[in-house]
Amino acid sequence: MAYPFDLPVPTNHYGHQKRHNSHENKGKSQLSKDEIQTLIKTCMQSDNLSFEQTAERVGLSVITVRRISRTLKVGPYREIEASAIKPKSSQTPYGWTRRSGTLERNPSEWQWVELAFKLYSEGMSLHKIAAHLNTRKVASKNGGTWSAKTISQTLKWNEPHLKNRVSGADNLEVL
Repeated sequence: MAYPFDLPVPTNHYGHQKRHNSHENKGKSQLSKDEIQTLIKTCMQSDNLSFEQTAERVGLSVITVRRISRTLKVGPYREIEASAIKPKSSQTPYGWTRRSGTLERNPSEWQWVELAFKLYSEGMSLHKIAAHLNTRKVASKNGGTWSAKTISQTLKWNEPHLKNRVSGADNLEVL
């Protein structure tokens, strides 16, 4: 069947507009970027609202609220405190000790985690950091030697807990 050019052609999006509706809300908010961020923080932290409830209150899509929440680290994306860290595997990461199902920093290992992070942030390669720790006879968590892979995994796991402590690593000597 042919339609004249002046009549609208019916289309079926098969529900796609419901999932990807951020383009529908684009430009509708009269709030500034800072006001939106403050409002999302308030909704997620103080009012303890879900993404859907926050999106409805702010007038943005759920996808946009999730992205902003992730950037602001609010809601489920907030920083985890060290006392509440629970590992996802049965192996305890280097730099930590398991107590009653949670992890606590192990001071004798933590100094090496900070040193490795400091060396890496100064531009030293993972292989050289592993060689440095092996030269100093620092045993890995399982008592073995260090490799680039174990350094990488240690730094990746501990990075969120080290960001505020880089200055504490400045007083460590590198021999």
